[in-house]
Amino acid sequence: MRIPQHRQSPLLRSGLFSLRVRRIVSYRIEYPLQMTGINQSLRTSRAFAAALT
Repeated sequence: MRIPQHRQSPLLRSGLFSLRVRRIVSYRIEYPLQMTGINQSLRTSRAFAAALT
C-alpha cells in the first residue's frame, strides 16, 4: 500500500505556512500593544511618583 505523498505534502506545507503566518501576525499585533502598554504604565507610574513628591 502506497501513501499518496504528493497529496499530503502540500497540506502539511500549507499548515506549517499558516502557522508561521499566524505567529508572525500575532507578534506584529501584540508586540506594539505590549510596548504601548509598558510605556503607558511607565508614564502613569512617573506621574504618580511626581504627584507623591
